[in-house]
Amino acid sequence: MMDEIILQNPWWKTKRIDDIQIGSIRRDDFSLIKKQLNDTQITCLIGARRVGKTTLMFNTIDHLLKNGLKPEEILYISLDSPKIRMHLKQNFNEVFQQYSETILKIPLDQLKNTIYVFLDEVHKLDEWGDIIKYWQDLQLPIKFIVSGSSAIRIIKGLGESLLGRIKYITIYPLTFSEWTKETTTYNFLNYKEIKKAYQQHLLHKQELLINLDEYLIKGGYPEIRDEKYVERAYDTLRQYKTLTLTRDILDLKDIKEPRILEDLADLLSD
Repeated sequence: MMDEIILQNPWWKTKRIDDIQIGSIRRDDFSLIKKQLNDTQITCLIGARRVGKTTLMFNTIDHLLKNGLKPEEILYISLDSPKIRMHLKQNFNEVFQQYSETILKIPLDQLKNTIYVFLDEVHKLDEWGDIIKYWQDLQLPIKFIVSGSSAIRIIKGLGESLLGRIKYITIYPLTFSEWTKETTTYNFLNYKEIKKAYQQHLLHKQELLINLDEYLIKGGYPEIRDEKYVERAYDTLRQYKTLTLTRDILDLKDIKEPRILEDLADLLSD
Protein backbone atom coordinates (compact mmCIF):
# COMPACT_ATOMS: atom_id res chain seq x y z
CA MET A 1 0.00 0.00 0.00
CA MET A 2 2.81 2.44 0.82
CA ASP A 3 4.19 1.92 -2.69
CA GLU A 4 1.04 3.42 -4.20
CA ILE A 5 0.91 6.23 -1.66
CA ILE A 6 4.55 7.07 -2.41
CA LEU A 7 3.58 7.46 -6.07
CA GLN A 8 0.91 9.99 -5.04
CA ASN A 9 3.48 12.00 -3.06
CA PRO A 10 6.36 12.64 -5.52
CA TRP A 11 7.60 15.68 -3.53
CA TRP A 12 9.04 13.28 -0.95
CA LYS A 13 11.74 12.67 -3.57
CA THR A 14 11.70 15.75 -5.78
CA LYS A 15 11.15 18.30 -2.95
CA ARG A 16 8.78 20.22 -5.24
CA ILE A 17 5.39 20.16 -6.94
CA ASP A 18 5.16 19.65 -10.68
CA ASP A 19 3.97 22.73 -12.61
CA ILE A 20 1.23 20.67 -14.29
CA GLN A 21 -0.30 19.87 -10.90
CA ILE A 22 -0.26 23.51 -9.84
CA GLY A 23 -1.96 24.77 -12.99
CA SER A 24 -1.66 28.20 -14.58
CA ILE A 25 -4.63 29.92 -12.95
CA ARG A 26 -4.34 31.43 -9.49
CA ARG A 27 -7.69 30.99 -7.74
CA ASP A 28 -9.15 33.57 -5.38
CA ASP A 29 -10.21 30.70 -3.09
CA PHE A 30 -6.56 29.93 -2.39
CA SER A 31 -6.36 32.86 0.02
CA LEU A 32 -9.24 31.37 2.04
CA ILE A 33 -7.39 28.06 2.36
CA LYS A 34 -4.17 29.78 3.48
CA LYS A 35 -6.03 31.52 6.31
CA GLN A 36 -7.05 28.13 7.72
CA LEU A 37 -3.68 26.39 7.57
CA ASN A 38 -2.77 27.22 11.16
CA ASP A 39 -6.03 26.32 12.90
CA THR A 40 -6.95 22.92 14.29
CA GLN A 41 -10.28 22.54 12.50
CA ILE A 42 -10.67 20.41 9.40
CA THR A 43 -10.69 22.36 6.15
CA CYS A 44 -13.16 20.88 3.67
CA LEU A 45 -13.17 21.92 0.01
CA ILE A 46 -16.57 21.15 -1.44
CA GLY A 47 -17.78 21.74 -4.97
CA ALA A 48 -18.90 20.19 -8.23
CA ARG A 49 -16.74 17.80 -10.20
CA ARG A 50 -13.80 19.28 -12.12
CA VAL A 51 -14.01 22.80 -10.68
CA GLY A 52 -10.40 22.62 -9.46
CA LYS A 53 -10.46 21.26 -5.89
CA THR A 54 -7.50 18.92 -6.43
CA THR A 55 -5.49 21.67 -8.12
CA LEU A 56 -6.15 23.91 -5.10
CA MET A 57 -4.84 21.15 -2.86
CA PHE A 58 -1.65 20.96 -4.90
CA ASN A 59 -1.38 24.76 -4.79
CA THR A 60 -1.57 24.52 -1.01
CA ILE A 61 1.12 21.82 -0.92
CA ASP A 62 3.33 24.00 -3.14
CA HIS A 63 2.77 26.94 -0.78
CA LEU A 64 3.74 24.83 2.26
CA LEU A 65 6.90 23.55 0.57
CA LYS A 66 7.97 27.04 -0.48
CA ASN A 67 7.46 28.25 3.09
CA GLY A 68 9.89 25.76 4.56
CA LEU A 69 7.75 22.75 5.46
CA LYS A 70 9.62 19.48 5.08
CA PRO A 71 8.27 17.44 2.13
CA GLU A 72 7.78 14.34 4.30
CA GLU A 73 5.48 16.34 6.60
CA ILE A 74 2.87 16.50 3.82
CA LEU A 75 0.74 13.43 3.10
CA TYR A 76 -1.63 13.39 0.12
CA ILE A 77 -4.02 10.50 -0.49
CA SER A 78 -6.45 10.34 -3.42
CA LEU A 79 -9.42 8.14 -2.63
CA ASP A 80 -10.19 7.84 -6.34
CA SER A 81 -7.96 4.75 -6.22
CA PRO A 82 -10.15 1.69 -5.41
CA LYS A 83 -7.13 -0.14 -3.99
CA ILE A 84 -6.31 2.65 -1.54
CA ARG A 85 -9.97 3.22 -0.72
CA MET A 86 -10.61 -0.42 0.22
CA HIS A 87 -7.41 -0.62 2.26
CA LEU A 88 -8.03 2.60 4.19
CA LYS A 89 -11.57 1.53 4.99
CA GLN A 90 -10.18 -1.30 7.11
CA ASN A 91 -6.65 -0.17 7.93
CA PHE A 92 -6.52 3.64 8.11
CA ASN A 93 -4.58 3.55 11.39
CA GLU A 94 -2.12 1.04 9.96
CA VAL A 95 -1.39 3.29 6.98
CA PHE A 96 -0.74 6.21 9.34
CA GLN A 97 1.66 4.07 11.34
CA GLN A 98 3.50 3.00 8.18
CA TYR A 99 3.73 6.63 7.09
CA SER A 100 5.16 7.50 10.51
CA GLU A 101 7.75 4.69 10.43
CA THR A 102 8.89 4.83 6.79
CA ILE A 103 8.52 8.51 5.83
CA LEU A 104 8.50 10.65 8.98
CA LYS A 105 10.80 8.24 10.83
CA ILE A 106 9.38 9.46 14.14
CA PRO A 107 6.46 8.18 16.27
CA LEU A 108 3.32 10.24 15.79
CA ASP A 109 3.05 10.97 19.51
CA GLN A 110 6.50 12.60 19.34
CA LEU A 111 5.68 15.04 16.54
CA LYS A 112 7.00 18.56 17.11
CA ASN A 113 5.91 20.14 13.82
CA THR A 114 2.43 20.11 12.34
CA ILE A 115 1.94 17.57 9.56
CA TYR A 116 -0.61 18.22 6.83
CA VAL A 117 -2.84 15.39 5.62
CA PHE A 118 -4.75 15.90 2.36
CA LEU A 119 -7.59 13.45 1.65
CA ASP A 120 -8.93 14.00 -1.86
CA GLU A 121 -12.51 12.84 -2.62
CA VAL A 122 -12.88 11.86 1.04
CA HIS A 123 -16.62 11.18 0.64
CA LYS A 124 -15.69 7.91 -1.08
CA LEU A 125 -14.44 6.63 2.27
CA ASP A 126 -17.40 5.43 4.35
CA GLU A 127 -17.66 6.95 7.83
CA TRP A 128 -14.64 9.13 7.17
CA GLY A 129 -15.81 11.48 9.91
CA ASP A 130 -15.34 8.88 12.63
CA ILE A 131 -11.87 8.02 11.33
CA ILE A 132 -10.68 11.64 11.42
CA LYS A 133 -12.39 12.26 14.77
CA TYR A 134 -10.30 9.46 16.29
CA TRP A 135 -7.07 11.18 15.22
CA GLN A 136 -8.29 14.62 16.24
CA ASP A 137 -9.18 13.34 19.69
CA LEU A 138 -5.54 12.32 20.16
CA GLN A 139 -4.72 16.06 19.94
CA LEU A 140 -1.68 15.45 17.77
CA PRO A 141 -0.30 18.27 15.57
CA ILE A 142 -2.12 17.05 12.45
CA LYS A 143 -4.01 19.38 10.11
CA PHE A 144 -6.58 17.63 7.88
CA ILE A 145 -7.56 19.17 4.54
CA VAL A 146 -10.22 17.17 2.70
CA SER A 147 -12.22 17.55 -0.49
CA GLY A 148 -15.43 16.16 -1.88
CA SER A 149 -17.55 16.60 -5.00
CA SER A 150 -20.76 15.42 -3.34
CA ALA A 151 -22.17 17.56 -0.55
CA ILE A 152 -24.71 14.86 0.27
CA ARG A 153 -22.00 12.22 0.68
CA ILE A 154 -19.76 14.56 2.69
CA ILE A 155 -22.53 15.29 5.20
CA LYS A 156 -23.59 11.63 5.27
CA GLY A 157 -20.05 10.48 6.17
CA LEU A 158 -19.61 13.34 8.60
CA GLY A 159 -22.39 12.26 10.97
CA GLU A 160 -22.44 14.13 14.26
CA SER A 161 -18.87 13.27 15.18
CA LEU A 162 -17.25 16.36 13.65
CA LEU A 163 -19.90 19.00 14.14
CA GLY A 164 -18.14 22.22 15.06
CA ARG A 165 -14.75 20.84 14.00
CA ILE A 166 -14.97 21.47 10.27
CA LYS A 167 -14.88 24.58 8.08
CA TYR A 168 -16.30 24.42 4.56
CA ILE A 169 -14.96 26.32 1.57
CA THR A 170 -17.26 26.02 -1.44
CA ILE A 171 -15.32 25.92 -4.71
CA TYR A 172 -17.18 27.13 -7.79
CA PRO A 173 -16.10 27.18 -11.45
CA LEU A 174 -13.75 30.00 -12.44
CA THR A 175 -14.91 33.57 -12.07
CA PHE A 176 -14.69 35.71 -15.20
CA SER A 177 -11.61 37.46 -13.77
CA GLU A 178 -9.92 34.09 -13.21
CA TRP A 179 -10.98 32.95 -16.69
CA THR A 180 -9.36 35.97 -18.36
CA LYS A 181 -6.45 35.98 -15.86
CA GLU A 182 -7.12 39.68 -15.28
CA THR A 183 -7.45 40.89 -11.71
CA THR A 184 -9.27 44.05 -10.74
CA THR A 185 -9.09 46.36 -7.74
CA TYR A 186 -12.28 48.25 -8.57
CA ASN A 187 -15.19 48.32 -6.13
CA PHE A 188 -18.18 47.35 -8.24
CA LEU A 189 -20.61 48.43 -5.54
CA ASN A 190 -19.63 52.02 -6.31
CA TYR A 191 -20.99 53.61 -9.50
CA LYS A 192 -17.96 55.88 -9.98
CA GLU A 193 -15.68 52.83 -9.75
CA ILE A 194 -17.80 50.98 -12.32
CA LYS A 195 -17.57 53.95 -14.68
CA LYS A 196 -13.81 54.15 -14.21
CA ALA A 197 -13.42 50.42 -14.90
CA TYR A 198 -15.57 50.71 -18.04
CA GLN A 199 -13.46 53.54 -19.40
CA GLN A 200 -10.22 51.68 -18.72
CA HIS A 201 -11.42 48.58 -20.58
CA LEU A 202 -13.16 50.39 -23.43
CA LEU A 203 -10.31 49.67 -25.86
CA HIS A 204 -10.61 45.95 -25.09
CA LYS A 205 -14.41 45.84 -25.11
CA GLN A 206 -14.81 43.53 -28.13
CA GLU A 207 -12.13 41.16 -26.88
CA LEU A 208 -13.82 41.00 -23.47
CA LEU A 209 -17.22 40.34 -25.05
CA ILE A 210 -15.75 37.46 -27.05
CA ASN A 211 -14.18 36.07 -23.89
CA LEU A 212 -17.49 36.46 -22.09
CA ASP A 213 -19.34 34.45 -24.75
CA GLU A 214 -16.75 31.69 -24.49
CA TYR A 215 -16.93 31.81 -20.69
CA LEU A 216 -20.70 31.41 -20.69
CA ILE A 217 -20.61 28.56 -23.22
CA LYS A 218 -17.92 26.60 -21.35
CA GLY A 219 -19.31 27.28 -17.90
CA GLY A 220 -16.05 28.43 -16.35
CA TYR A 221 -14.61 24.92 -16.00
CA PRO A 222 -10.78 25.04 -15.87
CA GLU A 223 -10.22 21.81 -17.80
CA ILE A 224 -11.86 23.12 -20.98
CA ARG A 225 -10.71 26.72 -20.75
CA ASP A 226 -8.15 26.27 -23.53
CA GLU A 227 -10.21 23.83 -25.62
CA LYS A 228 -10.52 25.41 -29.08
CA TYR A 229 -13.34 23.24 -30.36
CA VAL A 230 -16.78 23.93 -28.91
CA GLU A 231 -17.96 20.41 -29.77
CA ARG A 232 -15.28 18.84 -27.56
CA ALA A 233 -16.05 21.27 -24.75
CA TYR A 234 -19.73 20.36 -25.07
CA ASP A 235 -18.97 16.64 -24.86
CA THR A 236 -16.87 17.18 -21.74
CA LEU A 237 -19.60 19.25 -20.07
CA ARG A 238 -22.17 16.59 -20.94
CA GLN A 239 -19.98 13.99 -19.22
CA TYR A 240 -19.82 16.22 -16.12
CA LYS A 241 -23.60 16.44 -16.07
CA THR A 242 -24.05 12.69 -16.48
CA LEU A 243 -21.59 11.89 -13.69
CA THR A 244 -23.25 14.39 -11.37
CA LEU A 245 -26.70 12.94 -11.97
CA THR A 246 -25.76 9.27 -11.86
CA ARG A 247 -23.15 9.21 -9.10
CA ASP A 248 -24.08 12.13 -6.89
CA ILE A 249 -27.89 11.94 -7.02
CA LEU A 250 -29.31 8.72 -8.46
CA ASP A 251 -27.34 6.31 -6.29
CA LEU A 252 -28.08 8.28 -3.11
CA LYS A 253 -31.77 8.99 -3.57
CA ASP A 254 -34.67 6.75 -4.52
CA ILE A 255 -35.22 8.17 -7.99
CA LYS A 256 -37.71 5.96 -9.82
CA GLU A 257 -37.64 7.89 -13.12
CA PRO A 258 -34.01 8.86 -13.93
CA ARG A 259 -35.02 10.18 -17.35
CA ILE A 260 -37.34 12.73 -15.77
CA LEU A 261 -34.49 13.92 -13.56
CA GLU A 262 -32.30 14.41 -16.64
CA ASP A 263 -35.09 16.34 -18.38
CA LEU A 264 -35.53 18.50 -15.27
CA ALA A 265 -31.82 19.29 -15.21
CA ASP A 266 -31.97 20.37 -18.87
CA LEU A 267 -35.05 22.55 -18.26
CA LEU A 268 -33.41 24.23 -15.26
CA SER A 269 -30.25 24.95 -17.25
CA ASP A 270 -32.33 26.49 -20.06
